[in-house]
Amino acid sequence: MLQAKFTTMKTEKKYLFRDVLLITVLLAAGLTLLLLPKEAGARVEVRIDGKLYCSYGLDADKRIDIEKDGIFLGRAVIEQGKVYMESAECDGGDCVRQGCISRKGQCILCLPQGIGIYIVGQGELDGVTG
Repeated sequence: MLQAKFTTMKTEKKYLFRDVLLITVLLAAGLTLLLLPKEAGARVEVRIDGKLYCSYGLDADKRIDIEKDGIFLGRAVIEQGKVYMESAECDGGDCVRQGCISRKGQCILCLPQGIGIYIVGQGELDGVTG
């Protein structure tokens, strides 16, 4: 009886150690991905109905009033290497609640207003030629 209890405790300690090791490795991998440097020269492109409205470097702190035909559609803010929608003149407001984006390939879309905010790399090609 005593032998069975001792063996069970030994097995539980082994599982506990493996669990802690697995959690530590996963946390380290997650933090590494979060803290990787952003691509140098990343740009923010604001598009209205698919057409380029403006483009700024992600390193430029700026407030961008987005207008179409003199009508205010929304405001995007670039600060500290991130971009977000501060306000939008639409019903849902999903684009405002989406939060910040900071990495190449991420985007914020406001479908009712036709606004798209994209992060692109420096000198990114639209297609392959050859």
